Formats: sequence, C-alpha cells, structure tokens
Amino acid sequence: MDESNGKPDPATSPFRLALASWIHGGPAPKWQLSEQADVPPTFGPVSYLEVGCGRGENILPLAFYDRAGFYVGLDPKPQWVDLARDAAASLGLTNIRFDVLSSAAPSAEGTFDVVVVRDLLARVPEPVAHHLLARCVDVLAENGLVYTDYPVLPGAGQDALMRELLIGLAGEKGPAAERVERALSGTNALRALLGGPEQPYHRLLAAELEGLAQIPPTEVWSRYFLPSDGDGQRLAPRAFYHREVVEKAARAGLRYVCDAGWNKPGAYIPPALRGELTRLGMTGTALEQALDILGNKRSRASVFCRAEALPAEEPGPVVLDMLRITSSLRPVNNVPNLDPGAEEPFADAAGRKIGSSDPLLKASLLVLREEWPEPLTFAQLIGSAVAVLRSRGADGEPNDEQLAGVARDLWTLHARGFVELYPLAPTFQRGSAPKLHTLARHEGTFGSTLTTPFHTEFAPQGFDAAVVRRMAQDTNETTLIAGLVASILSGEVPLELGGVRLTDPTLVEPIARGLWSRSLATLGRLGLLEGS
Repeated sequence: MDESNGKPDPATSPFRLALASWIHGGPAPKWQLSEQADVPPTFGPVSYLEVGCGRGENILPLAFYDRAGFYVGLDPKPQWVDLARDAAASLGLTNIRFDVLSSAAPSAEGTFDVVVVRDLLARVPEPVAHHLLARCVDVLAENGLVYTDYPVLPGAGQDALMRELLIGLAGEKGPAAERVERALSGTNALRALLGGPEQPYHRLLAAELEGLAQIPPTEVWSRYFLPSDGDGQRLAPRAFYHREVVEKAARAGLRYVCDAGWNKPGAYIPPALRGELTRLGMTGTALEQALDILGNKRSRASVFCRAEALPAEEPGPVVLDMLRITSSLRPVNNVPNLDPGAEEPFADAAGRKIGSSDPLLKASLLVLREEWPEPLTFAQLIGSAVAVLRSRGADGEPNDEQLAGVARDLWTLHARGFVELYPLAPTFQRGSAPKLHTLARHEGTFGSTLTTPFHTEFAPQGFDAAVVRRMAQDTNETTLIAGLVASILSGEVPLELGGVRLTDPTLVEPIARGLWSRSLATLGRLGLLEGS
C-alpha cells in the first residue's frame, strides 16, 4: 500500500475533456466539425502533459491506445518516474516521455493541447500552487484545456474527520495492511454503537462510517493514511471551496469552463435542484458552489481554458446527431416492462439506479447495454430501439416530440454520468487472438484492473480474474487451461454445480474451457486482446 493515485481516470481522456468543454461553450482542441451532416468529425493528434503522473498508471494507457499523440508525464518522485520509464519501454511506446517535476512546476518544452494536474493542487503550499497554474498557462496551446482535481468543502471536511479517527485507531506502528485492519475493526465497533442515534451529528457520523465500510482496504489507505515529511508531519491535503479554485485559476490567466468529473463518486445532485437554483438567479461559480454545499460534495475535477478564449453558445441535446452514444446501464429486472407508463429501473456497475416510464428510452437503454462498449449514432440507436419495441408488439414510428424527449433524457443521463458521448467512435484494433495485448498483460501482472481503449477500467471478478492473471503470465492455451483446471480443483477458483463444489477433473476440464471461451469474448469485446 502507498499513496499513489494508482489507476486511470476516465475524466482525463482527451476525448472526454474536449467534449465536456465543447458542450459547455469552451474550446475543443484538435476536434474539427464538418459543416456537412454526413461527414464525421475528426480528432487529434493531441499533445498531452500530465503533472503528477505517479508511475504512469493514467497516462500510459492513453499513449498506448493513441500512437499518433505525444504524451509527457512529470512527477516529483524520481523513483516513480523511473518505474514509468521502465513500463513505457516494456510496452514499446515511443510517443511518451517521463521527467522529474522540479519545484512543482512543469518544465516540459513546447505547448500542449491538454495539461492535466492530478492530486497536486491541494498538496503544495499556496505560492507553489499559483506558480504551478501559471506555468500550465505558459505551456498551454491557444485553444488548449487544463484539468485539475481537488478536494472541496463541505464534503472533504468529513474526510478530514475520518482521517484523524482512522489514524488514531490504527496506531503508529506496524505494516500498512495491519494498521488499516485495526482501524476498520475499530470503526465497525463504533458503527454498531452509532447505529440508531437521535443526535444529528451522530447520524452524520454513522453515515460516514457506513460509507467507509464499503471502501476496499487499499483505497482506505490511499485516501486516509498519508505520507509524512522529513519531520514526521502528516501531509494532509487542503480542501477548497470551488470558488477559491476558480479565483486562483483566474489570477494565473485561466477561465473556468465546466466540471469534468465523469462518473466520479460523490453526492448525487437531483437535476431539479440545479433548475431551482437557476430559477432563483444563481449562475456560474455561485451556482456550482451552492450545489457543492447542498450536495455535500467531497471532490471536483474542473476544466479550464485560457482567459482570453471567448465563450461560445452551449449546443444542447440537438447535437446528439453529431455524436456517438454508449452506456452500460443494465435493467434491474430480468424481463423489463417496456409498456408506456410502467416505471422500469436501470442500474450502473456501482449500483446507482435511474428509472424511466418512456418506452422509447427504455428500449434505447436495452440496445445500448447490448452493444456496450460499442458506441452508436443517434440514428442507429433509435432504429434499433424501434425494432425492440416492435418485437414486443408495438407499432408505428416515433414522432419528433418523442425523439426530442429521448434526446433530452440521454443528455441528462450523460450529465449524471450514466451515458457516455464521443465526438467519434474510438479507433482501435479489436483483437480476436487468445492473448492479452501488451498493456493488458502489463496491468494484469501488476494489478487487478485493466484499462480499455475508452480509458475506463475493467475489473474482472471470479473466473474472469483467474483467466486474466494466468493470461498475463502464460500465452500457451494448453498450459493455461490446465492451470485453470488445477485452480478450480484446489479451490483457489471456486466452481460449483447445484451448490456442490466440482472435484472431478473430467467434469471440470470442459466447463473450464467453456468459461474460458466466455472470458475471451468479454476481453475481445473490450479491446483487450491482440489482433489475430
């Protein structure tokens, strides 16, 4: 366990940053729209700088899938820079460079379309933070974008309370895993005592402890147990009001464009709340600050552009005709009811739910789930959704009002992190060989998640996880299957039939082959296999 951010952040993808900026009236670097409706947009190649790149967990997959782009990673820790360089060499990447960050200021030469500052703004002194933002402007292209993430108040205040409680319960000595175990054991005992308190503060504290119980121990360590300086002083990050960060950026020459927190965890903000605040006269930074307070938000990821970049009109859902749409929302019920007026729930991988009674939207979400992660045009989506409704007995074609309603709903779901939009379909070779590509093998060797060409995580579970672990080390089908069979027989990978664990090799071997074929299909669909 250590304090590295350790995983790719989908919100930092150049695709997503350009799109988020464009739909909020900001510049979209290296994205060219055609005036002809039947001509798709073009995107790239981009120049990309990441400040605070750690061991390259976020920037390496971007460079791997985008060989035409140019990527630079900077980090203040030389040992992590060395690891990132080694990883880039093992992946055969020639479009990426890593350097040591000195004095928390970008020293890269040239200009960049995208500058990403990860997990630094809150961890450096105020003068250094200003210098950091000013240097980002110095290396930013004319229509470039700056991304930075940071803890925000009031939610981050609860994180600070939990941090002090956990560190006290963990004690000062022992390996990281043991300290986390002691801390979580203590909080479980406290949670039982605070299970039904009437005092308002205790209700808040009980809710915080309940949320803590849902976090994996490794994430507990990285979020709450912090490194220390040479004098043993813990380097706790500062938390800001969103307004403060916007003002800091303005002093450095940047203008706030929008929030970039694609699918980031945090408080749910009801869409009606934003509308009511707008009706009450709130706009811009004041509106965003009010949403943070009312939603008890803990973190933000913001997009900025140059102060002199002129704002443009926000396009709205009418531009779905120009974009590609994808979503992994799944129906909660095995046989979803597509009848008009019947509320049908859908859920994402994190368990968040939405509901709809609109037959066309419900059918559209079923189509998106079936095709995921392949993005569809709006016309393709509606055509397939109409076909689904007809197979259920419906007839007729949707009218303009119904189409506009589905477009508005998809636009809202995108704003809430349930639907992804792309300027154009991501281009990558969808492999079919029974072999992980080099990035997937690298990530499978050193971690438990793989990064897809969409810059999202795939966290295999159960048998799929065993397949990935073995495929990361072994490319021979015969020995790989034999290893899977041995893992099943030993109980390392539990496999039951009718509630009874299988122990007969003659039964296990064909089942393992069938499950392996299914795992390969999943990996291929996600773009994680080599080409045939």
